[in-house]
Amino acid sequence: MTRQYERITLNNGQPMTRKQLYLKSIELDPTDSDSYYNLGRICESIILNNGQSMTKQQLYLKAIELDPTNSTLYKNLAMMDTKV
Repeated sequence: MTRQYERITLNNGQPMTRKQLYLKSIELDPTDSDSYYNLGRICESIILNNGQSMTKQQLYLKAIELDPTNSTLYKNLAMMDTKV
């Protein structure tokens, strides 16, 4: 089982995958750069809850757009190309 499909049970007993949790986080706060970055770490591409399709690179770029002073985001975007 890949990391994006690992289930986490919330306090209310509802099981959610990591992917679902990041999508919910983006839905609740679309300005949170960490959610885009972390979603990019576990998915090659995704359709957000608002219907927008994004690739891993687009998720990283969105995180940078929201937090342009976070050096970690730039480093991880650069490392993404070396893993191909």
